[in-house]
Amino acid sequence: LEDLKIVRDLRDRLKRHKFNIWMDETKLLGGERWSNAVQLNISKAAHFLPCFSPNFDGRAESYMRREIAIASEEASHRLYVQYYIVPILLAGANIPDVNLTANAKARDLNVINFGADRRKAIELLVQTFKAAELAHSKRDPIISRNEDHAFDDPYRYETKSGGYTYRWDLVIAGREAT
Repeated sequence: LEDLKIVRDLRDRLKRHKFNIWMDETKLLGGERWSNAVQLNISKAAHFLPCFSPNFDGRAESYMRREIAIASEEASHRLYVQYYIVPILLAGANIPDVNLTANAKARDLNVINFGADRRKAIELLVQTFKAAELAHSKRDPIISRNEDHAFDDPYRYETKSGGYTYRWDLVIAGREAT
């Protein structure tokens, strides 16, 4: 339960920076099929943040492992995968030996340590998301072979102002914390 409080603190701190966050404990509706909702919302997010607690390695089967598998599959369909999965370490956790994408384990990616200095971790996350947006905006769009228009990511949605956005800035996975 203590780990879940930390994940909620992470969510609340990121909300103060105006990020639009989907987390199953607050956004999943009664009677909604968990796997469908998680898959849909992970696919509509700009970033996926798996939060690793000391309890993660002790569970071979869990909701969070399923969420990671969904995000890994999602990453394989993205044109630009850098910065999509941003692993978070909670206090006392080690970097787990888990595949986050087809080509990267958690230890291959820079992990944000939310267990040490939380303020600094949030600053680094905000810098990461800004860097991702900047990198994404500087890429040339890819021309679809089947359509006459350019697109840069099939999971982004056109806004009324003509720009593009994701439905969610972040999806936070932290079920292992319970």
